[in-house]
Amino acid sequence: RQLTGNLHIVFLTRTVPTVTALREFHLRGDVLSIRERDLVFTDDEMVNTPQNSWDVTFARLYGNNLTGKQRLNSAWYQNSVLKIVENTPADSLKKVRYWIDCGDDDFLTRGNCLLHIALNDKKIPHEYRVRDGAHNWTYWRTGITDALQFIGNSFHQY
Repeated sequence: RQLTGNLHIVFLTRTVPTVTALREFHLRGDVLSIRERDLVFTDDEMVNTPQNSWDVTFARLYGNNLTGKQRLNSAWYQNSVLKIVENTPADSLKKVRYWIDCGDDDFLTRGNCLLHIALNDKKIPHEYRVRDGAHNWTYWRTGITDALQFIGNSFHQY
């Protein structure tokens, strides 16, 4: 939801309770067209996702009954966070402030590490945190204070 011309806060949730989460805050810039922002998967992880997980989480987004490399279709590449960062000009990416916080036991750690590397390679300023924890509410509750401080500090810059 756009709150002002320069502040975008997007709260997206999923219907699967185990992955319902606050997904992103965008401050001072354009909202990029990244659909599954808390799910930063690599191509290998998409190819190797168990079929039951694919059916529940991804089939309606990328296609039903896809297996293996069939999953790496145009819908996936148009929505892959890593591909979007790779293909978006650095000046456009710099219009958004990024906060990445991932637990070291989170199944998304690899994708988030690669996102951090991709942003560094393009010299995109961002905050990147890896702390002890998993992909669960216990972890998110311990990180929300720092995330909100990051957002609050953004209001004092302009």
